[in-house]
Order: sequence, then C-alpha cells, then structure tokens
Amino acid sequence: MSDFLFNELNSALSTTEAWEPKAQRRKVPAGDYNVEITECELKSEEDATKLTVQMKVLGGEYEDEVIWNTFWVKGGKFAWMNERDLRFIKQIQMIGGLDAINRETDLIGITLGVKLEERNGYVNLKRVFTKVNNPGPSTEAAQPEKTTMNKVSNSDPFASF
Repeated sequence: MSDFLFNELNSALSTTEAWEPKAQRRKVPAGDYNVEITECELKSEEDATKLTVQMKVLGGEYEDEVIWNTFWVKGGKFAWMNERDLRFIKQIQMIGGLDAINRETDLIGITLGVKLEERNGYVNLKRVFTKVNNPGPSTEAAQPEKTTMNKVSNSDPFASF
C-alpha cells in the first residue's frame, strides 16, 4: 500500500513547479537599511485588518535579504500599535508619492530607508526614512562604564562626601 502512496506522491510532484531553494537565509540584524517593497498583502480577518509588506535590502552586507513587516490597520492587540502602524503606512505612501493606496501593487517598487531595532530577540521596524546614508547593521551599543564605590574606613556616614 505504501508503494501506491509514494507513486501517487511522485506523480503529483513530477508536474509541480517550485523555485530553487536558496542556500541560506540570514536574519537581518538591527540597523539602518535601504529597502524596496517587493510584495504586499492587505488582509481582513473578523475584527482585524493588517497590511503585510515584504522588503528586500538594497546594497551592503545584507543585500537581497528579506524583511517582513506587518502593519495593523485595525484590531491589533493595542490601539497605540494601530496608530503607530498607520503613521508608518502614511510615511511610505508619502515617500512613494501616492495620493491614495488603491491596490496592493501601488506599494510595490517603493524604495525607502528603515531603522530596525532589536527587542526581546525580534527585529522590529523603528523608523522610516526617504533614504539611509550609511546603511548596515548597528554596531554594538557601548557598555556603560562600571563605577566602584570607595569604602571609607571611618564610621562617619558623611566622610565620603
């Protein structure tokens, strides 16, 4: 019986087209990047509407890597997220020179600069720019200098001042 199932599977696969898989996909780290919108989908589910955008990195070490971002139009977890995401969409609309967004394809091809920030292991969109002058990953944040307290052998609590 299993031979029959495998024959059926292989028969179906022989007429199926698929893209050649990439060797690897690297996670784009926090930093500033120039990107191009390559895919866009507006979805409405029950009480929520969201716009999902695929952006391809232009130039630099992470060229051609993909960043996905979901913008909540309504019904997200928090009202402040909807407000923030609508501002991002409006900024992208302005960068693209669009009076209105009438279809998903209107956003495809728009190039812009983005600032990505890492929080809790995830990289999120932080800002939108018309262009980023020095694209690339962020350098590690400088660590604050450690300070030490000087111990005073005197029993006077104000002696260290």
